[in-house]
Amino acid sequence: MNKKKAKGITLIALVVTMIILLLLAGISVQMLTGNNGILTRAEEAKIVYEESEFKTQLELEILGNHDEKMQMNAVELKTNIEAHIKNASVEGNEFPLKVKNTKTNKAYMIHDENEIAIVEYNEEYVARIKSRYYKTLKEAIADVPTDNSQNQIIILKDIIESVSISANKNIILDLNSKTITGSNEQDYTILNEGNLTIKRKWKIDWKYNGNKLYFHRISSYIRWDLRSYFKCDKNR
Repeated sequence: MNKKKAKGITLIALVVTMIILLLLAGISVQMLTGNNGILTRAEEAKIVYEESEFKTQLELEILGNHDEKMQMNAVELKTNIEAHIKNASVEGNEFPLKVKNTKTNKAYMIHDENEIAIVEYNEEYVARIKSRYYKTLKEAIADVPTDNSQNQIIILKDIIESVSISANKNIILDLNSKTITGSNEQDYTILNEGNLTIKRKWKIDWKYNGNKLYFHRISSYIRWDLRSYFKCDKNR
């Protein structure tokens, strides 16, 4: 009787032990391969390190491409970056240069406007002021000071957005061969009460409120670059 009891206890203990081992094995696999597992985190750390290394190499190329007057040649810099940095692809032949890491798909903009700046680039950006990038034109306009100092906003892609420019803002709007179309929520495209200069060819699809053009108010000033072309949804 005692032998049978002992065998029964041993069998139960064996089953319990196997269950515990299976649970521990499952936990170990999850710790290794789960979304927050050791292997996943190690891979993420590797990507972060490689991206940091890529950016460091960019900075070194920039430092090595200054002449005696501390100026850079965009074409020479482009050639050296693509020759010396693995997975680097450069767009453009003048500043700002767009440098892409083809392995991670991250991109950087290299500026040479009074000071060198490397800015991480996001495809959602629609406008920039010097080396500052914005996801909406409204954000860019909001960043312009109200002291009448002139700031140039460069449009980076076609956008659908209605914006207003307040008094004492002096803006050069560089269309950069892109189109601005007013949003459906507003009955105007640009409501201008400041100083606005529009340059470079392409178009703005104007919106009207009845016969009144909301773009131009009596208190505002606008100068059209002769090369600009504007398409209206009604005859002016």
